[in-house]
Amino acid sequence: MWASIRAFLWRLTNLFHERRAYGSLDQEIEFHLKMEIEENRRQGMSTDEARRHALIALGGIGQIKEVYRETGSGRWLESLIQDVRYASRMFRRDRGLTAVVIVTLALAIGGNAAIFSFVDGFMLRALPYSAADRIVWMTEKPPGGGRYPISALNYLDWIKQNTAFEYMAAAGWSDLMLTGIPEPLQLRASQVSSHYFDIFGINPMLGRTFSSDEDQAGKGNVVVLSHVLWKTQFGADKSIINRKIILDGEPYLVIGVMPPVGIFNEFVQIWRPLVFGSETAKREYRRLGAFGLLKRGVTVERAQAEMNTIGERLAGEYPESNKGWGVGVVLYSEAMVGLRTRRVLLILISASGMVLLIGCANIANLLMARASSREHEVALRVSLGAGRRRLIRQFLTESILLSACGGIFGIGVGYAGMAALRANSQFMAMPPEVIIVMNVRVLLFALIISVLTGMLFGLAPALQSSCLASVAIIKEGAPGGTAGRRRSLFRRVLVVAEIAVAFILLTGAGLLLHSLYRVMHVDPGFDSANVLTARVPISPRQFPDPVRMNAYLREIMLHVEGVPGVKEAALTTAPPLEGWADERPYHIDGRPPKDRANQPRCPFKVVSPSYFHTLGILLIQGRGLVDKDVRGTLPVTVINQSMAQREFPNENPIGRCIITQVIPPSETPPGSEIPWIIVGVIKDEKTDSLQDERNWGMYVSNEQNPVYGVTLVVRTATDPLRFEQSIRNAVHEVNKDQPLAEVKTLEQIKSRSSLPSQVLAELLGIFAAVAMLLAAVGIYGISSYSVAQRAREIGIRAALGANARDLLRTILQGSLALTVIGLTLGGFGAFGIVRLMQNLLFEIRARDPVTFFAVTAVLGGVALLASFIPARRIIKADPAATLRCE
Repeated sequence: MWASIRAFLWRLTNLFHERRAYGSLDQEIEFHLKMEIEENRRQGMSTDEARRHALIALGGIGQIKEVYRETGSGRWLESLIQDVRYASRMFRRDRGLTAVVIVTLALAIGGNAAIFSFVDGFMLRALPYSAADRIVWMTEKPPGGGRYPISALNYLDWIKQNTAFEYMAAAGWSDLMLTGIPEPLQLRASQVSSHYFDIFGINPMLGRTFSSDEDQAGKGNVVVLSHVLWKTQFGADKSIINRKIILDGEPYLVIGVMPPVGIFNEFVQIWRPLVFGSETAKREYRRLGAFGLLKRGVTVERAQAEMNTIGERLAGEYPESNKGWGVGVVLYSEAMVGLRTRRVLLILISASGMVLLIGCANIANLLMARASSREHEVALRVSLGAGRRRLIRQFLTESILLSACGGIFGIGVGYAGMAALRANSQFMAMPPEVIIVMNVRVLLFALIISVLTGMLFGLAPALQSSCLASVAIIKEGAPGGTAGRRRSLFRRVLVVAEIAVAFILLTGAGLLLHSLYRVMHVDPGFDSANVLTARVPISPRQFPDPVRMNAYLREIMLHVEGVPGVKEAALTTAPPLEGWADERPYHIDGRPPKDRANQPRCPFKVVSPSYFHTLGILLIQGRGLVDKDVRGTLPVTVINQSMAQREFPNENPIGRCIITQVIPPSETPPGSEIPWIIVGVIKDEKTDSLQDERNWGMYVSNEQNPVYGVTLVVRTATDPLRFEQSIRNAVHEVNKDQPLAEVKTLEQIKSRSSLPSQVLAELLGIFAAVAMLLAAVGIYGISSYSVAQRAREIGIRAALGANARDLLRTILQGSLALTVIGLTLGGFGAFGIVRLMQNLLFEIRARDPVTFFAVTAVLGGVALLASFIPARRIIKADPAATLRCE
């Protein structure tokens, strides 16, 4: 074994010291020759005769050396090194083509690597939890379908009746105000049951998590800090354990600090025990999230089947709240990445792959043209004994070396692209578990596509060159007619494919840009200019009496409206484009009601009477909310146009009543049902996003229905950000410990709402533009080649009196035919593929004829221009000079 290794190393060393290796071989041959001569002389031969017989016996020194070279264990490596050296010389000789190929590959491979880093982060990399494949997310499913938060009472029954889960945990989300520090801080908090941390298998970095008895009333004033909060707010002080901090005016004992992993890093800042209290009073009160850890060997399908049985049992026992409701069980890793995100990633990776294919087709065309200029070289090598496999290997070595260089630069391009996308990651919901990095898997992906790309675009010129008729080429100085026609046909097929793929990409980008235009010009239903929003977090413990809390909010509004430059202010439970505050089952008075479990649910907002005027929301019918709508008067509501059309399509809604439960002031179950009298109808405001088409809902006054956790909406005379500090000072005049959270302008909210569509349209637009440019280059190349091949014919036609228009039409016919075929094939392809984009579009169809026509016109125009340039050049040339050159 060691002898074999030494022999291999000796041969490997000799690859780089060829003279020394062959010198040793000469010495060995000479030794054997001398031994054979001596043996012949002992048999009585003369010296000359002995040498002649010895040479005959050895078979010829030249043949021995040739056999050694061909059969040596390092021959393949030696040949490879020779091919690489030769390819390097060829690249240095043709620097322009080399640069074009490397730049094209760097852009295409870099784009694929950047997008793949997101695919890897979202869909391929395992979650950072020890039993990630057994963690599930659990929801309730309403009769109409979809997912909904869970009821605490249902959750408690699930725990008792299931056999599929090792642990179950419930979680709620709220805000906590950290005080006792120079500037009050609003924290994103989560209330979780004791097994929550066990499900994710994450142990605290410091201290401990919650014990099983700390979810009891009176024992829940303990908290666990996130790693980020521990570092930023408490200076990474390890002595924080067993110290008390003030949250919502009450002392809490810090018992643990979590490591910086997934949702335990930034998504939630602080955890406290989930103490079941008032939320267990009503089964239809659904406010919690739920997680589960499957037992080993239990599949999601089995768990879902068991939970279906439990859901049906609870629906039979509690029809008023559960009739028609089911239970949803889905892997947490799947629930974390929504359907829209998966569709966006699929579109982007497909687009980048198409650009890579177009780039490969273009490079194959370039290399085939380059191979045509090397025909005499290849023919000479064939005549000297080079085999077809040897030639194919040489050409593939060149193409793979080119792709490797492009891949190296492509990694840099991909890293820059990944960083840019990560900086604009708002265009897709990025869970805290998702980490976008250029890791080994992404680098391996770039390496693989580099090699495959090199083989893909190098195979055609390699096969073309290896099939040359060497004798004909050497004699005639030109390739055979059949081979030339075959090459020309193949190049035309590549150009047609480029045009077809470019058409698909341009159509997708065109649809998204058309959709984005619609989004940016949609009427949001409000005036977003010079409006500042800021959350005003208030704890029920701070103001247990809602009446006093409303008086406190009125005082804040008065002080804010007194700031010079502030026009007016209002309060709302949710600003525009950030959703509705809540929704409740409802029915219309005078119509037969359904059981509550199957009643439709109406979104609503609690607002101050000045809300509509402050935001410029148009009143269409009746009146708005007024200051006289206070507690003790008839409960009134204002509905929007969509609600009026939904429930009262052919009648006047003014004076009708919507019956729903009393909206609770804080996170408590709703009260009894009461009728809300409709007094007005307003124009729809966009609530969830600019693309939102489900806008129907109702508005009630905060005086009649006090709530905690409101947002201050302030209209100013000029740029609202200039007033932020003045508004904060005005609030602190009322209460120096009152924080303002999430301060932003309504324009910023509006811009963020359109950001997903904007970034996706820009990305696909970039890919489409690159594809169109590459297709244009391909058409230009095939047109230039065709014109060069027909130069003599065109010169003769011109000399015989053909006019420029006829010559131009003759030359352009071939290119235009390719363009038409490519556009036709691309149209059929786009017609089928763009259906996947329908859910990403706003107010247009995936098969929008305007977009298809525009793409056809643009791509056809670019193709015509790319064909016209070389045609015009040859027409402008002097026919005599062309013929003399020929």
